[in-house]
Amino acid sequence: MGRKVIQIADSTQLISLPRKWAQKYGIKKGDELDVEEQGGNILVSTSKEKTVERATIDFRGSKTIIHRALSALYKSGYDEIEILFGSTEELETIISTIEHEFIGFEVVEQGKNHLLAKKVSKIEYGEFDHILRRLMLFLIAMGQDSLEAAKHVNTNDLKNIALRDTNINKLTDFCRRSLNKGGIKSKHTHLIYYIVEELEKTGDEYKTICEHISKKKVKLSSKILSLYKDLNEYLNEFHHLFYEFKLEKIRDFVQKRKEFDKRFEEISEQASKEEVKILYHMHNVLYHIFDMNGPLLAARL
Repeated sequence: MGRKVIQIADSTQLISLPRKWAQKYGIKKGDELDVEEQGGNILVSTSKEKTVERATIDFRGSKTIIHRALSALYKSGYDEIEILFGSTEELETIISTIEHEFIGFEVVEQGKNHLLAKKVSKIEYGEFDHILRRLMLFLIAMGQDSLEAAKHVNTNDLKNIALRDTNINKLTDFCRRSLNKGGIKSKHTHLIYYIVEELEKTGDEYKTICEHISKKKVKLSSKILSLYKDLNEYLNEFHHLFYEFKLEKIRDFVQKRKEFDKRFEEISEQASKEEVKILYHMHNVLYHIFDMNGPLLAARL
């Protein structure tokens, strides 16, 4: 949208704020806004939250999509969600999703076939950086601990480690909600959003690996265990790149992916049927990690 500059005296120039934006955030005369220069751009932001955003969704007869659809509404930034349901099974899925994955939300009203979920505590979206760092460290620990459990085919530990994916999903959903709510002041929000998505997918793959080894009691070869260890290091390397970016390190990061591909191909030729299934998910981990380098480059250069 275009805005004409208004000249006031000799040294002051003004532009008007978009009316819809000002109304959405309740901007009034005398309010203080943050103004940040970003090259040829000026970023104007407010610490105020949007006016309450409300959604209504009907899950009657749609149990299979409840978790995914509710998560999408939460990540989008809605503060109140009215939900219609038609069975006990649907209600159980709705309650479980809200209780385990929606930070700051509670069910505040419930009737025979409907309920209202609402944000009841203030969510500090300014904590985004802290939560993102915690998410990465949590994921790194999941990889390292799953490797140790896999070495000994410790089924109990593997099952417990797989459950950590619930917390990873909770943190990634919070991060995406924060980004949609303006939790960070950056023109690279979409790039960070993509990285968060890849972190969640990485957690999903670690979960699947743990579940499969535990269920089938798969004894991995020493070569696969060594590959697993190096893959975990690759994730740790991305973590360091994210917080201490160096272009020359990106070159090494890209080259290592090519070396990984060669190792995967060689090891797969000698692997058992069950090991091949594990290698498939390990290879997915590799590409989720690698695919984060593109948005990281765009955000840091």
